[in-house]
Amino acid sequence: MKTFVKAGAAAIFALALGGTASSSGCADAGHAGELMVIIQTDMSLPKDVDRARIEVLAYGEHKFDEEYRKLGSEESLKLPGTIGVLVGEDPQTPVTIRVTAWQGAKARVLREAVTTVPEARLAELRLPMHWLCDGSATAADPASNDVTSTCGEGLTCVAGSCVTNAIDSSSLPDYDEGSVFGGGSGEGDGSCFDTAACLRGSTLAPVSVEGGCSATVSGNVNVAIQTDGDGICGPAGCFVPLDADSDAGWKRRDDATIDLPQALCDKLATGTIVGVAVAPTSDLCPQKDETLPTCGPWSSAGETPEPPGVTEPLALSTGQDHPAGLALSGGNLYWTNRGVFGEANAALRGVSVLGGSPTTLLPGLAGSRDLVASEGTLFFTNGGTGPADGSVFSLVPGAVAAENLCLDDEAPIAIAVPEGIAVRGADVVFTAFGEGALYRASANGTPDDTGATFRRLPIDGFQNYPYRVGFDGVSIYWTNEGTVGSDPPDGALMMVGIADVSGEQPVTPTVLVGEELTPRALFVEEDPGGGESVIYYTTFAEQGGVKRLAPSAPGQVLTIAADQAYPNGLAVDATHVYWTNRGDGTVKRMPKGGAPGEPPTVIATGQVAPGPIVVDDTHVYWANEGTSDQANGSIMKIQKP
Repeated sequence: MKTFVKAGAAAIFALALGGTASSSGCADAGHAGELMVIIQTDMSLPKDVDRARIEVLAYGEHKFDEEYRKLGSEESLKLPGTIGVLVGEDPQTPVTIRVTAWQGAKARVLREAVTTVPEARLAELRLPMHWLCDGSATAADPASNDVTSTCGEGLTCVAGSCVTNAIDSSSLPDYDEGSVFGGGSGEGDGSCFDTAACLRGSTLAPVSVEGGCSATVSGNVNVAIQTDGDGICGPAGCFVPLDADSDAGWKRRDDATIDLPQALCDKLATGTIVGVAVAPTSDLCPQKDETLPTCGPWSSAGETPEPPGVTEPLALSTGQDHPAGLALSGGNLYWTNRGVFGEANAALRGVSVLGGSPTTLLPGLAGSRDLVASEGTLFFTNGGTGPADGSVFSLVPGAVAAENLCLDDEAPIAIAVPEGIAVRGADVVFTAFGEGALYRASANGTPDDTGATFRRLPIDGFQNYPYRVGFDGVSIYWTNEGTVGSDPPDGALMMVGIADVSGEQPVTPTVLVGEELTPRALFVEEDPGGGESVIYYTTFAEQGGVKRLAPSAPGQVLTIAADQAYPNGLAVDATHVYWTNRGDGTVKRMPKGGAPGEPPTVIATGQVAPGPIVVDDTHVYWANEGTSDQANGSIMKIQKP
């Protein structure tokens, strides 16, 4: 018996089981029987799977054992890929084929088959690395490549369920290269399924668990699992496409119903997935089945489409419960999900800027709001379940518990709707929206000049719904949203000196800009040379604006962009100001000094209630809050223009 491995349709090498290796591009002409093992995945490479181990064993002895790193790249193994196993002198020799998918140090999927090689024909055996089988591999030692199946001895995972790994080779179909590489007649020149494009206009289908896992779906459609980050991501979300007419995908029960894998309904019940996405087929989007592999840089079939995230947005995570705060730290994005007011269903979550499986750092929060990162620590405000039981927390990613910064003599203090937060060194300043006040807390337990590590700042008078806050080495700045419907408007941009509020005597703050209509987002840009800071802010109104001013010149406001539709989030880099427009679902930017007569550059359109926004050297990231009645928010990114 021999094996030979194909990357796409091109042979790499041949190996004689129990003999010596020799170069080969096809089955040995002296052998009539052959088993072609097809390796495929419904995940995105290398985001979800970056390496794979392929093993072929006879009587427990390794005859082939190869690991492919940088999976999907030109120098590694593209998918679909094939392994050819040739019949030997004894056709009854049992062959064990194992395929293990890894992401970093985590073994995600193990597929295993025990069979024989057909004696007089070329048969195909598909061993796909399916997302529904995530968790089917476990490693006793994370440093070892040796894994075992979570299904147990003699079983393997198919579509999330454990079934026997024994396969009668006489039941396997004949091998057809075109059905592996997208229907093409040559090596990898067939078509492929563009998941991101074909699921762009998808809707979520009603799912039922009565009489098995099923969904209400009619017509010619493509069906996919919508996840919160795994799978193939595009502007509309992240999807794991399901093969039609497949035990590992979906089958039509009648004109209005399709049957789905039970594992899918199990994941839906636990909130692991967003739902079942359905989109109509078309000439450009034929029905996906196992003979139509997915498009992507990893694919050995079809043309690779331009990846989302360059000229159009890319979703890093979807199905989020009203994201409210967003921060960038250590190559990861973190956000707070506000959840439903009055319920403890908010959370602090994170995902790599490259995408992947989002993680929940802290569940069970209530009304979480603004979020900032400083020196590897996250700080966020938590509104609470009632009108006056909010708090402020810090958390180092990877830590087990968060630290409540609202402590007075070690006793927790409830705050009325803490909202905006800013951190500089060991000092944390936040607004109490419901109290009309500002507070100072210590990030590391260092007391201020009064000896306190937490206290209400002695700012004279009620602040008119303070929202966002920032500070430099001299002053604290914040936006007062003002009273809804007030005529004239009574919102304001405020300032107070840090030294002035370091004592206990009440201090009257400075009004930098008064009678503003709902000033909301705020960005304080410090001068690295030690000069005066520049303050940027937005007015959240139907014809709102993006503005800037210097604290030394109160009232002298430069409007960078006018007539914006409820500008919401705000970010600034070395050359530009970026903002989200909640009203028309756009993301825009403008030079920091404005460009008289020039309209803003539109970075993205079609966003659903975009809110907080952050930038790094290469990309723009923002959170879509989603609609008010659904947990359909998302975390997005796009390359800077």
